[in-house]
Amino acid sequence: GVMPALAADSCVSVKADAVTTGEVVAGSLLEIKLSDVFEDTDGHTLTYTLTNAAQFSVQTKVKDGSLYVSEKDPGTYEPKVKATCSDGKELTATFTTVRSRPLPPA
Repeated sequence: GVMPALAADSCVSVKADAVTTGEVVAGSLLEIKLSDVFEDTDGHTLTYTLTNAAQFSVQTKVKDGSLYVSEKDPGTYEPKVKATCSDGKELTATFTTVRSRPLPPA
């Protein structure tokens, strides 16, 4: 018979060597390619959503398969990206990005 699908048995996963941290530099966008983070073992097409977009500036977004982070205030930002495969399974990963304080002028 057909085994019932277990939640843990999702085809969507985060790669073992995925980089989910980054530093946001003043005046530039941090780009994290989501295809380097998520993978689908069944080869489904993945669609990405920034689930907590309301917490960030409009510059922080998911577009064209990448997560872009740009924030003007120093601090730690944790965008959550949900990957949904064409089969309807989904997985959310939290990224930790740090916007450091600008150095004082010498």
